Amino acid sequence: MIKIDRSTIDPPAFLENYHKWVQEEISNYSSPSEILSDKKKYHSIKTKYRSYDIYTKTLQKALKDLGNGKCAYCETSLGDKKSLQIEHFKPNGIPKYLKLTCDWTNLLPSCISCNSAKLEADPEKDPIIDPSIENPEPLFIFDPFTGLIATNPKCSPIEKKMADNTIEIVDLNREELIIIRAAHFEGHTNELQINLGLIWGLWDGNRFGGDMVSFKKIILKIDELEKKTSEFSAFGKIFKNESKLIKSLQDVYHSASNPSV
Repeated sequence: MIKIDRSTIDPPAFLENYHKWVQEEISNYSSPSEILSDKKKYHSIKTKYRSYDIYTKTLQKALKDLGNGKCAYCETSLGDKKSLQIEHFKPNGIPKYLKLTCDWTNLLPSCISCNSAKLEADPEKDPIIDPSIENPEPLFIFDPFTGLIATNPKCSPIEKKMADNTIEIVDLNREELIIIRAAHFEGHTNELQINLGLIWGLWDGNRFGGDMVSFKKIILKIDELEKKTSEFSAFGKIFKNESKLIKSLQDVYHSASNPSV
């Protein structure tokens, strides 16, 4: 889970008009809960953001770009539009949040699993992290070797509650996600072991007997682990800093790039 910067992506042009329409429709009722008795109107307001397929796809594209191609919560890649859910941080299924149905600041990209786990959880009742407002990374401990995420014990009591709630409500340690994350970095470990073996065979302690261009590509691929567009980049940052294999490759590359005379 990483910080999402809303300033980098403009909301779709139609969304502002939709948002105004929602406000106008709601203003015709004495309270949000009163709308529930008018089921047809309630449904039209609640689903306004996806009333036209072309607009839905445009909104999905904008949200996917906002989330760097990933779920805002678990950082799994959102490969196609079917896997991308338009997530309302404050659920529009709760009457008091119906007015936020088409509010860009309330929308996030989500995978099906995180969206289903969160459902109608009320962030005012049980506060969770909105990654477009709070920076989640300092609040968690990410273990790429086990695939687990935990609350950082250095958190303040308020931060701890938010982090604990986020893990529980969004189910960030669900079994299939733990397995995927651990397997993801196990794959990187295996690749690094192979690359290190090849590099050691071409390194005499002073000079590198191989192709430095290919070696540089290995180093650049390592750097991509923590790029915001990479899957599980919060875990990748820890993996890059703690992997002894990566440290060995980086040391050799540095020495090979600056051979002693």
